[in-house]
Amino acid sequence: QVAHAGVELQHWRPGPGPLAVAIAGFLDTARTRRRFAGVSAADAAIGAGVRIAVPGRRGLSRIDLAHGLRDGRNAISLAWEP
Repeated sequence: QVAHAGVELQHWRPGPGPLAVAIAGFLDTARTRRRFAGVSAADAAIGAGVRIAVPGRRGLSRIDLAHGLRDGRNAISLAWEP
């Protein structure tokens, strides 16, 4: 079983040409239960990212950098969010 929650703040600005660009900050948390080892685990990550949207089109592109608070590992992700 996995329970997760997150919060994100975005600040949108006009970008080059028709694009809209946002800077984002976020906190994500997750907790697992009933793992194979029988131990519950919790983790959290903080991060920042960029959002790019084209007015009149659905969805946006996102680029995120995150830092794990428990394990200290870093991650980068690129995604399309419909």
